[in-house]
Amino acid sequence: MNGLSSKQVEEAKRRGEVNIQQKEFSKPVKKIIFDNIINYFNILTVTIFLIIVLTGSFENALFIGVVFSNAFMGIVQEIRAKRTVDKLSILTAAKATVIRDGVKQTIDTEEIVKGDYIIFSQGDQISVDAKIISSDNLEVNESLITGEADAVYKCGGASLLSGSFVVAGQAIAVATAVGMKSYAASLTAKAKNHKRVHSEIVSGIDKILKLMSILIVPVGIALFISQHFKDVLLKENIISTAGAIVGMIPSGLVLITTVTMAVGVIRCAMRRVIVNEPPAIETLARVDTLCLDKTGTLTDGSFRVERTIPLSDFTFDDIKVALASFCGAFENKNASLKAIEQEFGSTPTQITDKLPFSSERKMSSVTIGGQGTYILGAPEVVLKNSDIDHISYAKEGYRVLALSFENEDTRVPMALILIADNIRESAKETLEYFASYGVDIKLISGDNPATVSNIAKRLCLSGYDKYIDMSQFTDDDERIYDIACEYTVFGRVSPNQKKHIVKALQSHGRTVAMTGDGVNDVLALREADCGIAMAAGSDAAKGVAKLVMVDSDFSALPHVIAEGRTVINNLENVSSLYLVKTMFSALLSFFYIFFPGKYPIAPVHLTLIGTLSVGVPSFFLALEKNTKLITSGFTKRVLKKSVPGALLITANVIVLSFMHLFCKITEGQLVLYSVWLTGIVSIAVLFGIARPLNLFRGAVASVMALSFAAGFVIFRSFMGIIMPTPSDLAPLSVLSVIYFATIFYFTKGKIKKIPKKY
Repeated sequence: MNGLSSKQVEEAKRRGEVNIQQKEFSKPVKKIIFDNIINYFNILTVTIFLIIVLTGSFENALFIGVVFSNAFMGIVQEIRAKRTVDKLSILTAAKATVIRDGVKQTIDTEEIVKGDYIIFSQGDQISVDAKIISSDNLEVNESLITGEADAVYKCGGASLLSGSFVVAGQAIAVATAVGMKSYAASLTAKAKNHKRVHSEIVSGIDKILKLMSILIVPVGIALFISQHFKDVLLKENIISTAGAIVGMIPSGLVLITTVTMAVGVIRCAMRRVIVNEPPAIETLARVDTLCLDKTGTLTDGSFRVERTIPLSDFTFDDIKVALASFCGAFENKNASLKAIEQEFGSTPTQITDKLPFSSERKMSSVTIGGQGTYILGAPEVVLKNSDIDHISYAKEGYRVLALSFENEDTRVPMALILIADNIRESAKETLEYFASYGVDIKLISGDNPATVSNIAKRLCLSGYDKYIDMSQFTDDDERIYDIACEYTVFGRVSPNQKKHIVKALQSHGRTVAMTGDGVNDVLALREADCGIAMAAGSDAAKGVAKLVMVDSDFSALPHVIAEGRTVINNLENVSSLYLVKTMFSALLSFFYIFFPGKYPIAPVHLTLIGTLSVGVPSFFLALEKNTKLITSGFTKRVLKKSVPGALLITANVIVLSFMHLFCKITEGQLVLYSVWLTGIVSIAVLFGIARPLNLFRGAVASVMALSFAAGFVIFRSFMGIIMPTPSDLAPLSVLSVIYFATIFYFTKGKIKKIPKKY
């Protein structure tokens, strides 16, 4: 079988018949630039800018500089994050084995062309539509595209659909449809089969943005019309209305969310963790239950044969011949078979029939002409109805495989093979980290529960003795929903049971992360709130995971969680800063629609206040390490921190407006008091949110406070603010102290740190 020639491959590429597909989670650079520049709030802001420029009031148009700098920073950080992840993704890119010019070649799946001869083996994600030429007991799981979880046998001539994955066997198939013409790419209901990461932060901020996008234009128009009928001059009307609208626009909130998420992705990449969806960092930080697949997570995935125990009357030589024949029968070997091959070698034998191992069957077999059938797998399956003790070995921590011989209707036990796992050096310390923060650990494995329990004991995992054998349950047994929270160790778990355990935990209100590296983990990885795959694992597992550990090192997870907590906590704090400005601008706009007077805060005033109390400090605070424990209620907490400041500013300006109406203060004093006290309250919110004040946060808040005071004095005339008289200084000072103390009391923040190494 020669496959395509190099010339035919090049011709297919020229015709565009290459398996290039849309990167769903990696935005093109053009789209990043477009999204940061062309959006509703930017268009609205630029429109207001142009209108103000036409009035000749250039000082009130300075806010446009903030818009441009925001867009620039957003573009830079997103592109930086994209390039960092793309470079790292090369290391974990899915590979395919093809036959070209009569030679096997390993290529990226995106290099497959139509007509390629592809060799599919266990663990491979099928990335093209293909037709099988020859099949060696191939079994395919099509659940990701059809919803049906049962493995499907595929023989010669059968079709393979992109989006499915191989769970057992091997086959050679010819690619019939590639790229965007493949079945998975053409599914109109594709979104239904891809579980998006839910982000409480993104969801909460989206609600705020949608509300403001609905309110801004009609409120602005109503304010402009009302001031027109109050005989406010057109230029002054435009400037005051613009001040109200600019204050309501939460464009910086969009930017800071994008930048903070992007920086989180970059920091994770520095820890050799690929984030396929940025909100996954947030989800992982909220996780309270972590389901671990033992092999490849707590252990490094490599095995060694420790002992071989003969059974019945078979000699060690008989066992060695059988196992060597077994190894010679399968080209695609799992980790256990590789360990057996290392111990007993591999001998090609005349095989008349064979059945590859699958997680569902938990066994494999080979039939040798003239002899009989050898069966290798879990003792519960291979030694069924036998009283041979294998549990005691499992309790010692061994992975126990049973070998038996079957001739006609008689099955005779041959041996027990005891295989040892290599536990990762970092596993114990990592589990201790999760335990210290109340994350519930569940060990889910296809191995004997006693074996897994022993490993859990060696790792000092709490609840290691609470284990259960899942082979006594069917895949859809309702009792799984009752026992999911009760037990710590689940053994002999089928792929469907893994998924149902995750669903059961979620039904109890848990936020669940799942780690895995094999095809037997795919369904659970997809079902979990956050699926985490090891790069050394199967392409299928990596294909559905939200996070991929490039070095397959479980110990990197605490660092990712720390980044997630930083993202959530910082976004919560800076969102509060932005919402103060948005809320008081909206409330005052409503008030001035009906109040007989001119809106007193101009765009130039908001430029000073917003830049020093929100814009500049938010960038410093958003990037600082902040790893306090996460709880639900993001929107509620943000409002709790921002509402007091917004209400105090609103009440202050309203009271001042009534005083001006009844001639207690002049229009100049109205502007003076409004701008200064609005700035003081905004700075007070900054100090409150920055608590507890360490050297860094204290310095940021103090510098912003001094800068506001200096800017107010230096640019007072430029901003059209009168010089305060001696009689103004006393009330301004007293009110400043009272307002600052009030907001500082109501705006609280605590930071509980995790160990410094994370």
